[in-house]
Amino acid sequence: MSATFRIGGQKLIAFNGGPHFKFTHAISMFVDCKTQREVDRLWARLSKGGEKSRCGWLKDKFGLSWQIIPSILGELLGDEDPEKSGRVMQAMLQMEKIDIKKLKRRTGGNEAGVRPRSELESLMKFFLIARNLFILEPCIHRP
Repeated sequence: MSATFRIGGQKLIAFNGGPHFKFTHAISMFVDCKTQREVDRLWARLSKGGEKSRCGWLKDKFGLSWQIIPSILGELLGDEDPEKSGRVMQAMLQMEKIDIKKLKRRTGGNEAGVRPRSELESLMKFFLIARNLFILEPCIHRP
């Protein structure tokens, strides 16, 4: 059985592999949130009946893993000042739902003080962060 649908203009096809295939953290839906309001809204709706985890991860009531992550997180983690980015990382590791204000307090900055990056710069920072993903190991539950 399969289903075809669109999310944000992107065509997706889902396949049913049967009941012996369970959802795991090996696949998750990553949601890039622009504001705290968007983080809060999605976190509340998706975690209802599910399971909250750390570092912006949750499982919905069907067992599908989601990462509800504000865009600014990548920028703060990719700060050129390793002390600032380290403080942000430590703050994030203590959170379930990501709180933008708390992260910014760890940098000593505010929203207006963060320089917007181009898509390419953001993508490059993402890959640098992903390369060091082992740091996030404490955020992922293992059955």
